[in-house]
Amino acid sequence: MAHLGLLEQRLNSDPAFREGFLRDPVGVLRREGITMFPKQEQQLLAAVAKLGAGRQGVNIKAPDFTGAIHCTSSVDFTGH
Repeated sequence: MAHLGLLEQRLNSDPAFREGFLRDPVGVLRREGITMFPKQEQQLLAAVAKLGAGRQGVNIKAPDFTGAIHCTSSVDFTGH
């Protein structure tokens, strides 16, 4: 089972892992044991795409208890 706090730390401290996440966020989360509904995957892809080219300053936060992933934009994991 994935530990979201450790995933958040790794995303923010490991440049290669972060770059892989920015290239394929859904694939990285799947490999880490996190599954999402297709709509959530699409929202995540859209949110990561909004990060754009200025990736070096990205600080990624793990999903909070409301189910949103925070980047510069958020992903609704409540399914709404």
